[in-house]
Amino acid sequence: MMEAFLLRPKSSICDKVREMCFAIGLVDQATLSLALAETALYSNGYTGDMHSGRENSTALKHYNLSLRFTSQKIQTSNSVPSDEILITIIGLANYDMSIGRVERYSTHLAGLETLSEPPTITHALAKTLNALCNLSPVLSDLCSVLLSLTRVAKASLHWEESTFRYCETILHSSYFLLLVPRHIPSEGPEGHSSRISLIHQAVRLAALRFLVTAAEHSHHTLGAIQYRKPQLSHLLADYEISWDGLEELRVWVLVMAVVTEGTHDKSWMTERIAITIERLDLNWTELKGTLRQLAWVDSFESQFSQFLRFWDTFLMIHVAILNQTLQALYKIALDNSNNRAFGLPGYKASLDFVLTRLGGGNHFDITVQPFNHLFSQTRKIVLTGPDGEHVDAVSLQYNHATPLPGGVAAPLALDPMDDVRGSGCFEDQWKGIDAQGKIALIKRGKCQFANKLKLAKDNGASAAVVFNDDPKQTAGSGSLGAENFGKLAPVAVVTYDEGNPWAERLRGGENPEVNLTIDVLTENRETWQIIADTKAGDSNSVVMLGAHLDSIQEGPGVNDNGSGVAALLSIAESVKKYKHFKNKLRFAFWGAEESGMIGSTYYVSNLSKDESSKIRFYYNYDMIASPQPYYIVYADSDAHKSGAKYLYEFLTGKGYPAGRFGASSDYVGFLELGIPSSGIFTGAGAPRDACYHTLCDDIKNINQEAFLINAKAAGYAAASLALSVDEVPMHENSSVNPLDRRGVARNIVR
Repeated sequence: MMEAFLLRPKSSICDKVREMCFAIGLVDQATLSLALAETALYSNGYTGDMHSGRENSTALKHYNLSLRFTSQKIQTSNSVPSDEILITIIGLANYDMSIGRVERYSTHLAGLETLSEPPTITHALAKTLNALCNLSPVLSDLCSVLLSLTRVAKASLHWEESTFRYCETILHSSYFLLLVPRHIPSEGPEGHSSRISLIHQAVRLAALRFLVTAAEHSHHTLGAIQYRKPQLSHLLADYEISWDGLEELRVWVLVMAVVTEGTHDKSWMTERIAITIERLDLNWTELKGTLRQLAWVDSFESQFSQFLRFWDTFLMIHVAILNQTLQALYKIALDNSNNRAFGLPGYKASLDFVLTRLGGGNHFDITVQPFNHLFSQTRKIVLTGPDGEHVDAVSLQYNHATPLPGGVAAPLALDPMDDVRGSGCFEDQWKGIDAQGKIALIKRGKCQFANKLKLAKDNGASAAVVFNDDPKQTAGSGSLGAENFGKLAPVAVVTYDEGNPWAERLRGGENPEVNLTIDVLTENRETWQIIADTKAGDSNSVVMLGAHLDSIQEGPGVNDNGSGVAALLSIAESVKKYKHFKNKLRFAFWGAEESGMIGSTYYVSNLSKDESSKIRFYYNYDMIASPQPYYIVYADSDAHKSGAKYLYEFLTGKGYPAGRFGASSDYVGFLELGIPSSGIFTGAGAPRDACYHTLCDDIKNINQEAFLINAKAAGYAAASLALSVDEVPMHENSSVNPLDRRGVARNIVR
């Protein structure tokens, strides 16, 4: 009488399979096929004597009988055969494949293709696995996960070669998962435990490979895995990985695949992770926790886990959050006479906004640094043209008042046009010009306004009208510099279209007269700026980031410089949760930049030699979202390039060509102290930003693409230097007085 092997208690099957595993050290395809075939027959109610590899066994004869029976069923039935028959077919097919009967294997599968509603191999395999899962509660959790995946495969893949390859992957991975229980004992005779350890590691790797393949073949995988989350949690527990932050399984398993490929190259590994995340444009706020826990791989412990502390900093910067900051700053301007300028209520409100966003003293050591500076505001400017018409005119900061109340009514005096050297820039250009008591008409360009206006006053002019040299340029705003107050002629700035016809009339022999009235308030006022140090990091090694917080008086300053402020706040909020980075980060929100870089200059001029030596690098972000941007990274020496390279590589790596620019913003004082510096700038004035220093620098004056990519680049650079400044050379303090900034300030208007 045949031994009723498959009618034994279910646990005995698992015992036999486990014994075979240990006997050979690994689980081969023949063992798996036998197990599947046994299970298939058991599910269909058959009994038989199973002994691995015996072709003359009673069981093999029974297989052939079963094959003929099931084939006849398929050929005579107009409907899909029962699950039991399908289970039998797949079990027999695998057995035949294991002993080299490839032609029979193909025959079995061809039989499935003849069905009017052909199920996939995956469907049949799922039924087989289902029967096997029922054999032991120990295996049921992992089996359930596999069944979920196979059902997904059935729904998402058609009957084609890719389906077959998918099923092969399931086979090669699942026999490790299913036939080696999670609770393999670590004890045992000498040599035995090491084999078990190897098998257990193979299980882990096979599980990863299976999940990677599943994820790559089906976008439904996430849903299936989430559905079986409690069961899969056992596998994750083996890796000491939690579900927190697991937002997209497909990305996660690809990251796992990178880890298991054995590379020790940190830059290659992190690049793969970043590209995957960027490609899917996901919010990975919590991914760092999952990835950090993968640092159980010893070879990655020193570099992998440390790098991941900051890898998501620039990924957490999203355009929606950046725009929320811009909207808030814009609203502050609208509520305060449409500006956030030094010495006015809008700036104070902006200061309070930043302090609130930084969150008090929980994460940062915050200093609100006060300083005094000469405040200047034009309360009234009225220009009446030669024909009595009102002319739109713009004043400049630190302008000079005309006699009040009547102003200056006088003929125009034309300074000769010189487009090569600049009109009115040199003393010899004024020779022969009768400007005494008149209003000088001067073409803009080549030199600073202050040069032109000082020469105009020295040559007797009562006032001046400067017209733009570019027909497309708006009048714009700017600063004459507090140091020039009281030394220059009063001035009105007009467009090319207003001023050039007057010049033509003068050249034609006419003597047109205009009237200019300017009322200016000038007084010393106190203002403030914010310096915020992370509590984490070495206070003797500081990486500093700065952006000016003030706007001009004539506009809300959304691009100039709400864009830079928004980037710094996003980076600051990203680093709040980190405690173990090496170098301290310092965030500066400068005051009175539009008055001539006053706040940043005040800060560096008050640093001791010891304090300045601790600042290893300074990044400045001013106007990073111009509507027609070019991407410019400051880097004028090897020292500057040591930090600039992170900005440059990030931008160029994403297809944004980056160039270099010169000294024209708040990093000037740092450069003059010898502190390596860099930053991003996207251009001022037409065509890059036609609304530069005008009323239209509002919430619409932003290039969203440039805004996001530059903010991310800034975050990436900050994260990189927060981890290491080893490549940044130590600097010697310069003897240059940072208060001497003539000729370098972008805001000293030209």
